[in-house]
Amino acid sequence: MRQVRVAVVGAGIWGSAHVRAYAQHASAELVAICDLKEARAREVAARWAVPRCYTALEEMLSRETLDAISVATPDAVHADVVVRAAEAGKHVLCEKPLATTIPECERMIAAAAKHGVFLMVDWHNRWNPPCHAAWESVRGGEVGDVRYVYYRLSDTIYVPTRMLPWAAE
Repeated sequence: MRQVRVAVVGAGIWGSAHVRAYAQHASAELVAICDLKEARAREVAARWAVPRCYTALEEMLSRETLDAISVATPDAVHADVVVRAAEAGKHVLCEKPLATTIPECERMIAAAAKHGVFLMVDWHNRWNPPCHAAWESVRGGEVGDVRYVYYRLSDTIYVPTRMLPWAAE
């Protein structure tokens, strides 16, 4: 099986989770991490045996042969990173939210379409055991003919303002 050559942009909370997931998956070859904070990138890279670190996206895109990148930067900079990766012909998995404005989302989607790459939003709850069990029940016909599903995450204002203060930028 051919491995997908991937890099992670952003080595913070969720970027580290992306690194761990790729490092443990047989179908992925994790080749690089890019983060503005070099020490943080090197720490995460050392923990998961990632061969190279970068502090500049352009440098990583020009030096590495990649199939895809994961974007786990602060929300306000997702759009620029995604558009640049799409222009470089890389498929993109972007942390949620895709962007902070509708025009940014439209720009990202247009760039992916123009350059023929996939743009996906990470929604890790699809693998959260209770959510996955519900999906399996529906898929297996255990709950009958489903016509409507309502799902809600109950994050409080604490998440973007105190836990992740950069999310509000």
